[in-house]
Amino acid sequence: MNNHTLVIRAKKHAGTITTLASFFSRRNIDVEKMSCSADNCGAEMLCTVKCSSPASVTNIVPHLNNMHDVIDAYYSE
Repeated sequence: MNNHTLVIRAKKHAGTITTLASFFSRRNIDVEKMSCSADNCGAEMLCTVKCSSPASVTNIVPHLNNMHDVIDAYYSE
């Protein structure tokens, strides 16, 4: 099975990772790996999320982009 990787750029604060984890949990999306790092200025985070079931992540980018803390989200193959 092919894996889909989401790249998410978000505002950096204490609850960002929890908010993203809750997003995937509520939608029953199997996350294989999630990693986040801060940018140089410390105001943004770049998270990569590897999902193990590609069918479950179809068309979730618009939902991620509508989240308050998310600046940008897109798929990376």
